[in-house]
Formats: sequence, C-alpha cells, structure tokens
Amino acid sequence: MFPKGTKVKQQKTQSAASRGFFLFPGPHCMNQIDPIEFGRVLARLDEQDTQIAALRTDVQALLALANRGKGALFTLTSLGAAIGAVLGVLGHHIFGK
Repeated sequence: MFPKGTKVKQQKTQSAASRGFFLFPGPHCMNQIDPIEFGRVLARLDEQDTQIAALRTDVQALLALANRGKGALFTLTSLGAAIGAVLGVLGHHIFGK
C-alpha cells in the first residue's frame, strides 16, 4: 500500500465514552432535556403508579378468593371421605363381605 520506508503517522483518537462525555453529566447534557417532555414522563409515571396500586388490590382480592376456594375444597373432600367411610362400613355390615 505504501512504498517501503514511508512512515505513516498514526493519530490518537479518543471516543466520547473514553473522555467521560457520557459518564458524567455536564453542560453538554443540559440543553438535551425538554422540560415539557419531562413533565409528560412524570405524569405517565404517576398514572402507572395508580394503575399498579389498582392491580395490587385486584391480586389481593383474587388471592383471598383462591384461599376461600381452597377451604371449600378441603371441606368437600373431608365430607366425601367421611360419607364414603360410613357407606363402606354399612355395606360391609349389610352384605357381610
């Protein structure tokens, strides 16, 4: 590419990240934030907070309903086992097997 004996001067380049441009906010960042858009973002965050609170109450209600159903299932299973035991004893007593 270059003739033999030619010295090519290499330039030292630094990226913006290596100079700390993106790591530390400074005056270069101040004009990039739009206050109107920032206000919209804050309003959206407040709205999401209320939605999350509503979801939390809904999940708690569903959990209470599931726990109530679990108790009913336990009661019905116990009742079925008791009735089955009584029928088994009566069947054994009546048919004598």
